[in-house]
Amino acid sequence: RSSYIGSNAYRLPEEVDLNQLPATTTPYNPALRPFKDWGRLLTVSNIAFANYQAWETQVNHRFGAGLSLQGTYTLAKNLSDANGDAPLRYAGEAGFATGPGAAGPVGIADRFNLRSMRGNDPGTRRNRALISMLYQLPFGRGQRFMRNANAFVNGVLGDWQVSTIALAESGPFMTATISPSLSQSNLNEAGHGIPVRPDQIGNCNLPHPTPQDWFNAAAFVPTPAGAGRVGNAKVGSCVGPRTVAVAGGLSKNFILSEKTKLRFDATFTNLLNHPNFAAPSTAFGTPAFGVTNTVQAQENAGNRVGQLSLRVDF
Repeated sequence: RSSYIGSNAYRLPEEVDLNQLPATTTPYNPALRPFKDWGRLLTVSNIAFANYQAWETQVNHRFGAGLSLQGTYTLAKNLSDANGDAPLRYAGEAGFATGPGAAGPVGIADRFNLRSMRGNDPGTRRNRALISMLYQLPFGRGQRFMRNANAFVNGVLGDWQVSTIALAESGPFMTATISPSLSQSNLNEAGHGIPVRPDQIGNCNLPHPTPQDWFNAAAFVPTPAGAGRVGNAKVGSCVGPRTVAVAGGLSKNFILSEKTKLRFDATFTNLLNHPNFAAPSTAFGTPAFGVTNTVQAQENAGNRVGQLSLRVDF
């Protein structure tokens, strides 16, 4: 089955400061704010959007020899301006955001220039493939091999089942940031806890990235002095490390009596122990930019973990 999936969301929530000044070449002066007797006047306004386009192909097949296979591949593009100047996650729906991990709409630097935040959504991967398989091993009574096995041999060697889930996806979309002291917009991003983007002059993504050099530092420069605007680095223009993870399982039911059985399971995540690196630092201008020293923990893509279990059903 091959499907086109598209959606367009508008009037999404965005946190804005009604007492904000437009970007300017003049140093920030709180006395020039529209409401001089007030500080920030935060409100959640329905002014953002998100547009999702995807092509999905799915294959399902049950073979005659005890093998079942399901595979899905998705090619997706998700553009939005609802996640802030340097998003790390989907924005929430309620409350005010007070930090990188907070729920709720994300505060923005320049409410007069929402287009500057239009970019790849951090939560959508461009490419994602997922394959699952279930196979009844052909050993034991009624199977291709050992079909006439006695009760003991069948109980030990028959009716084993193996399964696997394999995931391969491209990396998350990330956004370069720079020290707030280098901002040229005069919007007081540092005082408001809002990230600052540099200017972008090239491709952030290297053809052969390494954990110590994942992003192209030459793709960014500080915004020119006196520019009077936010940095033009694109939101979501950097792609982090991809994820490749294979999980496997082995199981069998041992019949103890007419109403009692013992189930054995052995499961492993990241069976191949493939290193899936965590997202690198996006702090341009620091030694840590583009460097990752840890591995992922999500989607069973961390270090290999095995688990054995026995369960009695009666």
